[in-house]
Amino acid sequence: MSALLKIPSARKPLLVAAVGIFACSCVVRLGFDFATGAYQNGAHALPASDRSAFEFVNIAESFARSGRLADPYSIPTGPTAHMPPVYPMLLGSVYRVFGPGVSGDIAAHSLNIFFVSLMYALLPLAAISLGVSMRSGVLAGLTGAIVPFHIITELRGGEYAMAGLCLVLLFLGTVWLERRGRFTFGLGLAYGAAWGAALLVFASFMTVFAGWLALLAIRIRKGSGGFIAGAALGVLFLLSPWAIRNWITLGSPVLLRDNFGLEMRVGNNDLAKGSMPENIETGIFAKYHPIKNKDEARRVAELGEVEYNRQELRFALGWIRQNPKPFVLLTLRRIYLFWFPKGWVPWQTTPLIFLLLISFGGWFPMAPKIGSFSLQMVIILWIAYPAVYYFLQTDSRYRYPVHWSVLLFAGVALEYWTLALLPKFTRWRPRSAKVYQSLS
Repeated sequence: MSALLKIPSARKPLLVAAVGIFACSCVVRLGFDFATGAYQNGAHALPASDRSAFEFVNIAESFARSGRLADPYSIPTGPTAHMPPVYPMLLGSVYRVFGPGVSGDIAAHSLNIFFVSLMYALLPLAAISLGVSMRSGVLAGLTGAIVPFHIITELRGGEYAMAGLCLVLLFLGTVWLERRGRFTFGLGLAYGAAWGAALLVFASFMTVFAGWLALLAIRIRKGSGGFIAGAALGVLFLLSPWAIRNWITLGSPVLLRDNFGLEMRVGNNDLAKGSMPENIETGIFAKYHPIKNKDEARRVAELGEVEYNRQELRFALGWIRQNPKPFVLLTLRRIYLFWFPKGWVPWQTTPLIFLLLISFGGWFPMAPKIGSFSLQMVIILWIAYPAVYYFLQTDSRYRYPVHWSVLLFAGVALEYWTLALLPKFTRWRPRSAKVYQSLS
């Protein structure tokens, strides 16, 4: 028995770092939650008419009451595919056990804290997978754990904490696959199924899946056909129950979510400014969004979500055709605001901008590794993931699923420039390659 519990010496520093980061993250977030009373100020502290960013709570409450994924807006509108099913079902299950009040919010916050803390704990391993030292990953993990850049999102921001963890796990799994060097139909099936599960958490990962799969196909070449076919089948296998449910309840086999038309309308009109906080301030949500506008919610109930979103998409595309220059300017502004967000108050977003600027310093020492598979994965991630938000609207929480990669490059920057400016530290060399080889 004792032999089974022994940890190889090369893995011990990694395990110690992961446990320490996990513990720090939990302590900081639980401490903030209870010290500030954030758990008492969740969606349930607001009137239903003011839940402008809490569709997931409304769906979860519906699931807790009736077992149905329904009624995301200001009045009952029927079955919904406004968002993928996994997180509302998970949150609804929490509400069934703990109730939909303060106890339920404490349990939901604790669950999100678990996801967040595990994500940060994996950053030392992610650093090794990126081809840099474990120390860069420790710096990244501790920075994320101790400095609560996204504290509100991490506590009560819905599926974003879970999505961030899913993306880190998929990054590690994809790097492992590429370094394994052998690709089969069965592995492709498993890889696609993993992505299917992630897409049922967060639909915006579709572009990342396509980009990483294409990169794998280019890198492996031999045997890529069977692997890609398996990955496609694996994704479809995981998504098909959700699509069938939507076909039965909504009349259309929606694979992921059906609110694209609504988001296009909210993001592209005469009042649009580019970011969610600005769009709420200018009255766009009150005018166009059924979470605020009961007349729009009645349209959803009358038409059904799918037809409602088709009509909203036609309105948005019509505005774009009539206003090409404002649309281009809006898109450029959204690109800027995604990476340099404008939040409700400056203290929420200024640290995020500062962290991003530090992370840019991590790309300089990584330039010689531009041909490495894992670095190319991050480049694809930064290009593919935010693309959809450039055409809709931005918010600081939308950047959260890639927050770990920003932290990782900030960790690289901190280590590299510390060693460059303080040469006496350069005698301490990490053994990243050996650690990774022992884990392979």
